[in-house]
Amino acid sequence: MTTNTDNKLKSLLDIHVPETVLLASWLEKMGISHDLQKYYRRSGWLESLGTGAYKRPKESVHWQGGLFSLQTQAKLPVHAGGQTALALNGFTHYIRLGDETVYLFSSPKTKLPKWFNNFDWKTKVKHVKTSLLPSGLGLTDFKKITLQSI
Repeated sequence: MTTNTDNKLKSLLDIHVPETVLLASWLEKMGISHDLQKYYRRSGWLESLGTGAYKRPKESVHWQGGLFSLQTQAKLPVHAGGQTALALNGFTHYIRLGDETVYLFSSPKTKLPKWFNNFDWKTKVKHVKTSLLPSGLGLTDFKKITLQSI
């Protein structure tokens, strides 16, 4: 590898948020060309999740990491809502029986990419398109607390 390629890989690893998806379009904006992405995939630095989406090897990616990438990299107006939002904020005071369903809300024109819809999130993800509420009303940022931040 050349020094330029090494620097790009180092900068990618520096900005990567663990357990999130790396979108090919976002990587290109960061200066990592399609050919370089293919090289990183062949070299084992990236693993494909589907067309236009990667993850780091040995990392587990859950729906939260996919949603984070949709919001921050693709700039899609998709948000957790309903029982999912309540659970993320600690407001569910009961034990759920059976499989949990994750509810994601967006405007009627928002379309989730195929990689997101086709990936096995290990839970059911329901995308609800609605124009019931004005854009941005009641949205809050959710920060995942990890043992490292305590």
